[in-house]
Amino acid sequence: MGFGSDPPSAINFTLYRQDVWPNRQAATEVYKKMFPKMDPRCVDRMTKFGFRDLPTDLYPESLEGSDPANPPVTLTTSKNPDMIAQIRENFSARTLDGRIQIDRSTHAEMDPVAAFFPMYCPEPRATFFRLPTLRPSLIWVLGEKSYLRLDEVREGIKICGHGIGGSGGDSQGKVKEAAIPKGSHLFPFENVAEAAEISSA
Repeated sequence: MGFGSDPPSAINFTLYRQDVWPNRQAATEVYKKMFPKMDPRCVDRMTKFGFRDLPTDLYPESLEGSDPANPPVTLTTSKNPDMIAQIRENFSARTLDGRIQIDRSTHAEMDPVAAFFPMYCPEPRATFFRLPTLRPSLIWVLGEKSYLRLDEVREGIKICGHGIGGSGGDSQGKVKEAAIPKGSHLFPFENVAEAAEISSA
């Protein structure tokens, strides 16, 4: 459909990925294979904080034959809230006669201009329209190999801080861009030193 739901996609990865492992080490090994470029310090944090021991409300029974001293684990943030943070359904905004009607009790944050999309994420559009009024100085750190459309991101950089109450933007030296040439969308976890150096300059 072109809304992040086509395979392979972040949405399908979130919904269909494995979320129970026989123990913490097994979970860590799976993540190391999925994200082989991840900095070892980030892998360590994922091992400590990204998983929690079974049983949980979602998985109330432990795995058969599991070791209580080395219990099975699941994701600390389960798949459903993770997915809802990325995208929401919008199957009811259109009426039979083609007019857009938004149910404000369930979709109050939806932009009426984009209400015809069956799936949406409200935060990017809302943030984009507020960029001109941003007051603090800002550096945009981009991974050049990101799956995001960097040309669209750069449209946001152009208007950032240029509106009423804003910092003055790039023309005043208040907004800058720094690109990590080999950085992917996950550069904060893969290019940790490079990202930290740019951010602290």
